[in-house]
Amino acid sequence: MTENAPQMIYESRTGAADGLVWLPEARALLFCDRTNGTVGAISLADLGVTQSAVGGRPGLAFPTADGRLLLASERDIFSIGHDGNRRREMPIDTYSVNSASIGTVDSKGRLWFGMEDHAGNNRRGGLFRYHDERLVPMVFDQVRPGGVAVTPDAAILYQAVASEGRIDRHDINRAGALSNGTTLIDMNKGEGEPRGLALDSEGHLWVALDGAGEIARYAPTGECVSKTRLPSGQPRDLAFGGDAMTDLFVSTKEDNGGSAIYRLDMSVPGQSIAPVRLSHGASLGLVEDDDH
Repeated sequence: MTENAPQMIYESRTGAADGLVWLPEARALLFCDRTNGTVGAISLADLGVTQSAVGGRPGLAFPTADGRLLLASERDIFSIGHDGNRRREMPIDTYSVNSASIGTVDSKGRLWFGMEDHAGNNRRGGLFRYHDERLVPMVFDQVRPGGVAVTPDAAILYQAVASEGRIDRHDINRAGALSNGTTLIDMNKGEGEPRGLALDSEGHLWVALDGAGEIARYAPTGECVSKTRLPSGQPRDLAFGGDAMTDLFVSTKEDNGGSAIYRLDMSVPGQSIAPVRLSHGASLGLVEDDDH
């Protein structure tokens, strides 16, 4: 599946690199540095890096259908326009100390992401859905919720639960409710904790295995079909991108406490991610029949 060796395209000795998202119009890879409160972009043309301070500890950032950038930090979901105008979309008051983790956007423009409470030893977390100015808790009682991936028809959701070493599969109904939750992949001891997820065009699931130093590809049945070891660090997130969507970008936490991002050339392209749809009072047809 991998055409050549992983190439390091970004390195930081003091920051983090999570929430990888490909921006096709800008031909750039977006990442969040919650350590330094910035959002960075890596240009595919020359691998130049620009970083902007956004405040707080951003855990995810996605473009919106109206050209803004939507971010989630400890206390807020907010958006930033091209002119730098910052707009608060929704407060987050779920836990005492929130930490939004990597997520995804489905083809209907709904944002799905994990969130965790970092207060004390009794850590809690779960899976949330955001759309139509609503933040809806979907799955509860998870510690270290990991990445999320949704099939192009928005019918199936995969979520990693890092602390339990498993990846769950859920059906999604028309209103966005989850059902028939099952464990698709149960990691053996030593295989690492599943973190970031991404789907390719053949419906296979790519998983960042924190603790194993590898990324793995799984068939829709849950069978592991390949593994690729990274040159250094532990993988935290991954995303497909590039002009043909055949670049797989993987972020790592390095042994020196910093972070890096690698690019791998793949033979099978990945699935693109839709922009977030923000209603601001207009009906998107996503709330009707919502049973949450």
